[in-house]
Amino acid sequence: MLSRLPTRALSRAWGYMTALEVPNMIRPVVYGLYGAVFGVNFSEVELPLSDYASLSTFFRRHLKPGSRHIHPTADLVSPVDGRVLTFGEVFEGKYIEQVKGCRFTLEEFLGSDAAELIKRQREESPAHNSAGKKLFYCVIYLAPGDYHGVHSPVEWTIKEARHFPGDLFSVSPLAVQLIEPLFALNERLALNGHWQHGFFSLTSVGAFNVGSINVEFDPSLQTNLEGQTYTEVAYEEVQPKRGDCIAFFNFGSTVVLLFEAPDFSFHISKKERVKMGQSLGEIQSNRANASSRGRQ
Repeated sequence: MLSRLPTRALSRAWGYMTALEVPNMIRPVVYGLYGAVFGVNFSEVELPLSDYASLSTFFRRHLKPGSRHIHPTADLVSPVDGRVLTFGEVFEGKYIEQVKGCRFTLEEFLGSDAAELIKRQREESPAHNSAGKKLFYCVIYLAPGDYHGVHSPVEWTIKEARHFPGDLFSVSPLAVQLIEPLFALNERLALNGHWQHGFFSLTSVGAFNVGSINVEFDPSLQTNLEGQTYTEVAYEEVQPKRGDCIAFFNFGSTVVLLFEAPDFSFHISKKERVKMGQSLGEIQSNRANASSRGRQ
């Protein structure tokens, strides 16, 4: 039944409506009501509410300077504000858990050449090979009231973007439990590349009413447009630092991280609320080396 709904067309209609200009006098009331329903923290909003011309500009609002701090020593920080859905090691080298008992494959999510993609990016990284490395994942859900910016969780090199048009089902925690494999069905934009330990990927997954994903370093990359097909874009010198803003959602959705690392330990729990810049975990050998230096 859900597959019969014109989710992409409905999401485009929603995008059109939210882009309409809101009369200046009623903007504080409109955004105030929205914030009351979805739990917006207005103390962090960068501009006065009357400065946001439409709901869509309010969805893509920036934070006041100093509202978030990047963890100084964590190997991986949260790219977004949101709630942790699931995380761990990729099962049997190819399965990602959506929720308990529900999973999808790397090939379904990143494309049929996922194994070759991972190998190619690993070979271009300082790590060069897979010796001692494992593949990990982390899935974080952004609610409609959350800050919608997507920031770089590590220092890395983005070599390509893959846009999968897909569906636009809701990615609410209930929908995630009911629709398998939801994240491999929905429209998504995968940024793939490498970091110091091998392959690294950050994928923004669209959702019902959230078809539009804006990429900060490539404004020409558009999503949820009528008639779109699978697209790949190659990059040469896109190297964000930790905390750099790289994308924005409209309304809220989900981010999926995939990365290679040795002996990685997550410092989070399922359903935990996280903030952009918060530590998600660390590589145990790095911690041990730091402790050893501290004792010297």
